[in-house]
Amino acid sequence: MVVYTDGSKGKEGTAAGAGWAGYWGTSKTKIFSGHAKLPNHEVFDAEARAALLGLQAALKDPKTQHSTNIYICLDNLEAVQQLQSQPKGSSQSIFMNFQEAARAWPQRPRAPGIQSGTVQVKWVPGHIGIEGNEEADKEAKMGCYAPLELPPPPASLAAAKRAAQRVHWQCFAQFWAEKASKDIRTLV
Repeated sequence: MVVYTDGSKGKEGTAAGAGWAGYWGTSKTKIFSGHAKLPNHEVFDAEARAALLGLQAALKDPKTQHSTNIYICLDNLEAVQQLQSQPKGSSQSIFMNFQEAARAWPQRPRAPGIQSGTVQVKWVPGHIGIEGNEEADKEAKMGCYAPLELPPPPASLAAAKRAAQRVHWQCFAQFWAEKASKDIRTLV
Protein backbone atom coordinates (compact mmCIF):
# COMPACT_ATOMS: atom_id res chain seq x y z
CA MET A 1 0.00 0.00 0.00
CA VAL A 2 1.28 3.45 -0.92
CA VAL A 3 -0.11 6.59 0.73
CA TYR A 4 0.72 10.02 -0.70
CA THR A 5 0.30 12.99 1.61
CA ASP A 6 0.61 16.74 1.25
CA GLY A 7 -0.01 20.04 3.00
CA SER A 8 -1.15 23.32 1.50
CA LYS A 9 -2.23 26.81 2.39
CA GLY A 10 -4.57 28.97 0.38
CA LYS A 11 -4.69 32.73 0.12
CA GLU A 12 -3.53 34.86 3.05
CA GLY A 13 -5.73 34.32 6.06
CA THR A 14 -7.04 30.90 5.05
CA ALA A 15 -6.47 27.74 7.00
CA ALA A 16 -3.89 25.15 6.06
CA GLY A 17 -5.12 21.94 4.49
CA ALA A 18 -3.91 18.36 4.88
CA GLY A 19 -4.55 15.83 2.12
CA TRP A 20 -3.88 12.15 1.54
CA ALA A 21 -4.57 9.48 -1.07
CA GLY A 22 -3.98 5.74 -0.72
CA TYR A 23 -3.17 3.37 -3.58
CA TRP A 24 -3.10 -0.40 -3.74
CA GLY A 25 -0.24 -2.39 -5.20
CA THR A 26 1.37 -2.16 -8.59
CA SER A 27 -2.02 -1.55 -10.23
CA LYS A 28 -2.03 1.87 -8.53
CA THR A 29 -5.74 1.62 -7.80
CA LYS A 30 -6.87 4.48 -5.58
CA ILE A 31 -8.61 3.03 -2.54
CA PHE A 32 -9.11 6.06 -0.31
CA SER A 33 -8.48 9.78 -0.07
CA GLY A 34 -9.32 12.57 2.29
CA HIS A 35 -8.54 16.03 3.56
CA ALA A 36 -8.76 18.13 6.71
CA LYS A 37 -8.90 21.84 7.43
CA LEU A 38 -6.30 23.08 9.92
CA PRO A 39 -6.88 26.65 11.11
CA ASN A 40 -3.89 28.29 12.81
CA HIS A 41 -1.43 25.91 11.16
CA GLU A 42 1.41 26.36 8.70
CA VAL A 43 2.06 24.17 5.65
CA PHE A 44 4.73 22.19 7.53
CA ASP A 45 2.19 21.33 10.24
CA ALA A 46 -0.30 20.28 7.57
CA GLU A 47 2.35 18.01 6.03
CA ALA A 48 2.83 16.31 9.41
CA ARG A 49 -0.88 15.91 10.08
CA ALA A 50 -1.50 14.62 6.53
CA ALA A 51 1.11 11.89 7.08
CA LEU A 52 -0.56 10.86 10.34
CA LEU A 53 -4.10 10.96 8.92
CA GLY A 54 -2.99 9.11 5.79
CA LEU A 55 -1.36 6.37 7.87
CA GLN A 56 -4.45 6.12 10.08
CA ALA A 57 -6.66 5.80 6.99
CA ALA A 58 -4.40 3.04 5.65
CA LEU A 59 -4.51 1.16 8.95
CA LYS A 60 -8.35 1.24 8.88
CA ASP A 61 -8.56 -0.03 5.29
CA PRO A 62 -9.36 -3.76 5.02
CA LYS A 63 -6.72 -4.22 2.30
CA THR A 64 -3.93 -3.57 4.81
CA GLN A 65 -4.19 -7.14 6.05
CA HIS A 66 -2.76 -8.09 2.64
CA SER A 67 0.15 -5.60 2.92
CA THR A 68 3.65 -6.28 4.09
CA ASN A 69 4.77 -2.65 4.02
CA ILE A 70 2.99 0.67 3.99
CA TYR A 71 4.82 3.43 2.12
CA ILE A 72 4.08 7.02 3.13
CA CYS A 73 5.25 9.38 0.37
CA LEU A 74 5.49 13.13 0.75
CA ASP A 75 7.28 15.98 -0.97
CA ASN A 76 8.54 17.87 2.10
CA LEU A 77 12.05 16.69 3.03
CA GLU A 78 12.00 18.30 6.49
CA ALA A 79 8.75 16.51 7.34
CA VAL A 80 10.22 13.22 6.08
CA GLN A 81 13.23 13.67 8.37
CA GLN A 82 11.06 14.52 11.39
CA LEU A 83 8.82 11.48 10.74
CA GLN A 84 11.91 9.26 10.85
CA SER A 85 13.77 10.76 13.83
CA GLN A 86 13.36 12.63 17.10
CA PRO A 87 10.96 15.46 16.22
CA LYS A 88 11.71 19.05 17.18
CA GLY A 89 9.91 22.32 16.73
CA SER A 90 6.34 22.53 15.52
CA SER A 91 3.94 19.53 15.49
CA GLN A 92 6.10 17.31 17.71
CA SER A 93 3.07 15.45 19.09
CA ILE A 94 1.82 14.73 15.57
CA PHE A 95 5.20 13.28 14.56
CA MET A 96 5.32 11.19 17.74
CA ASN A 97 1.78 9.87 17.14
CA PHE A 98 2.80 8.91 13.60
CA GLN A 99 5.88 7.09 14.92
CA GLU A 100 3.81 5.23 17.51
CA ALA A 101 1.34 4.05 14.87
CA ALA A 102 4.23 3.04 12.59
CA ARG A 103 5.87 1.00 15.39
CA ALA A 104 2.59 -0.85 16.00
CA TRP A 105 2.18 -1.82 12.31
CA PRO A 106 4.43 -4.94 12.37
CA GLN A 107 2.27 -6.53 15.11
CA ARG A 108 -1.03 -6.00 13.30
CA PRO A 109 -2.87 -9.11 12.04
CA ARG A 110 -2.22 -10.10 8.43
CA ALA A 111 -3.94 -12.43 6.00
CA PRO A 112 -2.46 -15.94 5.84
CA GLY A 113 0.89 -15.98 4.05
CA ILE A 114 1.50 -12.21 4.39
CA GLN A 115 4.65 -11.42 6.32
CA SER A 116 5.05 -8.63 8.80
CA GLY A 117 6.58 -5.45 7.40
CA THR A 118 7.23 -1.83 8.25
CA VAL A 119 5.91 1.65 7.61
CA GLN A 120 8.43 3.32 5.35
CA VAL A 121 8.54 7.07 4.80
CA LYS A 122 9.76 8.20 1.39
CA TRP A 123 10.43 11.59 -0.16
CA VAL A 124 8.99 12.14 -3.65
CA PRO A 125 9.59 15.19 -5.84
CA GLY A 126 6.57 17.46 -5.94
CA HIS A 127 4.69 18.86 -8.90
CA ILE A 128 6.24 16.69 -11.59
CA GLY A 129 3.18 14.62 -12.46
CA ILE A 130 3.34 11.75 -9.94
CA GLU A 131 -0.32 10.75 -9.84
CA GLY A 132 -0.57 10.06 -6.10
CA ASN A 133 1.31 13.21 -5.16
CA GLU A 134 -0.90 15.32 -7.43
CA GLU A 135 -4.01 13.74 -5.88
CA ALA A 136 -2.75 14.43 -2.34
CA ASP A 137 -1.99 18.03 -3.36
CA LYS A 138 -5.53 18.42 -4.71
CA GLU A 139 -6.96 17.00 -1.47
CA ALA A 140 -4.77 19.36 0.61
CA LYS A 141 -6.03 22.37 -1.37
CA MET A 142 -9.63 21.21 -0.78
CA GLY A 143 -8.79 20.95 2.92
CA CYS A 144 -7.94 24.67 3.05
CA TYR A 145 -11.57 25.51 2.27
CA ALA A 146 -13.36 22.51 3.82
CA PRO A 147 -15.81 22.85 6.71
CA LEU A 148 -14.10 22.95 10.07
CA GLU A 149 -14.10 19.73 12.05
CA LEU A 150 -14.99 20.16 15.70
CA PRO A 151 -13.16 20.49 17.92
CA PRO A 152 -10.48 22.17 15.83
CA PRO A 153 -6.90 21.16 16.58
CA PRO A 154 -4.96 23.60 18.77
CA ALA A 155 -2.80 26.17 17.01
CA SER A 156 0.62 24.92 16.01
CA LEU A 157 3.86 26.33 17.39
CA ALA A 158 4.87 27.57 13.93
CA ALA A 159 1.54 29.39 13.46
CA ALA A 160 1.76 30.95 16.94
CA LYS A 161 5.29 32.20 16.21
CA ARG A 162 4.18 33.69 12.88
CA ALA A 163 1.21 35.42 14.57
CA ALA A 164 3.49 36.83 17.29
CA GLN A 165 5.89 38.18 14.66
CA ARG A 166 3.01 39.75 12.73
CA VAL A 167 1.70 41.47 15.90
CA HIS A 168 5.22 42.63 16.79
CA TRP A 169 5.76 44.27 13.41
CA GLN A 170 2.28 45.80 13.39
CA CYS A 171 2.97 47.37 16.81
CA PHE A 172 6.38 48.59 15.64
CA ALA A 173 4.91 50.15 12.51
CA GLN A 174 2.19 51.85 14.55
CA PHE A 175 4.74 53.14 17.07
CA TRP A 176 6.98 54.40 14.28
CA ALA A 177 4.11 56.19 12.56
CA GLU A 178 2.87 57.81 15.78
CA LYS A 179 5.98 58.54 17.81
CA ALA A 180 9.39 57.78 16.43
CA SER A 181 9.07 59.52 13.08
CA LYS A 182 7.91 62.71 14.85
CA ASP A 183 10.84 62.57 17.27
CA ILE A 184 13.30 62.17 14.41
CA ARG A 185 11.77 65.13 12.49
CA THR A 186 12.24 67.37 15.53
CA LEU A 187 15.95 66.45 15.63
CA VAL A 188 16.50 67.46 12.03
